[in-house]
Amino acid sequence: MTNTKNEQILAASIDEFTEAGFEDARMDSVAARAKVSKRTVYKYFEGKEALFRAIVDQRVSNFHTGPDIRFDAARPIRQQLWTLAATEGKLFVSSDFMNLLRLVAREADRFPGLAADLSARIDKRAAFRRFFAEAIDAGALKARDPALVADQFLGLLKADAFWPKLHTGGEIDEASMRAIITGAVDLIITGYKAD
Repeated sequence: MTNTKNEQILAASIDEFTEAGFEDARMDSVAARAKVSKRTVYKYFEGKEALFRAIVDQRVSNFHTGPDIRFDAARPIRQQLWTLAATEGKLFVSSDFMNLLRLVAREADRFPGLAADLSARIDKRAAFRRFFAEAIDAGALKARDPALVADQFLGLLKADAFWPKLHTGGEIDEASMRAIITGAVDLIITGYKAD
């Protein structure tokens, strides 16, 4: 199958699963949306479950969240915190990303392993914790527990930009995301500024 047909089927599938849910999604509807035969869909995907897993895998792969940001003692901490937060924030303004999370969340009971895998693949706590450990070691911030600071920072970003939108639909707009990032950065710097 050409990449174009593959993309057509996967795009049609996410629309079908998003609108109908896994239980009511139909392979003939996927084929019609993709403008291919039902036989073509089954030739490459043995059934709804295989197709569902393929769209999740393909979509998650599309969400490259940017470089693995490391603390740089030569750069201002505020600028680095902003960049770190923006790697997370760009996902929250993406309708594709948020729709994928909603879709998997709705089907988590049916596919618990898939939901856990998705969660692990998008979790950036380790990178945030390493960043804060490096910043604290360098004296740019003053705190005893870099993991706590990292979790607080992520919590500040997600409290208004992620959790409400995950449950109510839609995604946050870019201006609101910038305001949330600015507030989170200000709070971290004020709370943990070095003497």
